[in-house]
Amino acid sequence: MYKIIYKPLALKDINDIYNYIILDNIQVAIKVQETIFNFINYLALFPMLWKQNWNNHNLREIIEPAFKYRIIYKIENNTVFIVWIFKNKNLY
Repeated sequence: MYKIIYKPLALKDINDIYNYIILDNIQVAIKVQETIFNFINYLALFPMLWKQNWNNHNLREIIEPAFKYRIIYKIENNTVFIVWIFKNKNLY
């Protein structure tokens, strides 16, 4: 099993997402945040299943399917580093 470490920018991204959504609906903000964290936890088991980023082969990416957030990460040894998280509006 791989260890998950969030880079500071990824934690800021999650906080920014939460703070933006909470302006409209606190329950949805909590649900989105929980969904992102739960989805990222799958990386601890199978980090190689998702594709490499076409711009940078050291990075990989997954799309969280419920809310369409793109999660960029890299693998070093037995650690998955979550680099950043953003809304992928092109997936609609």
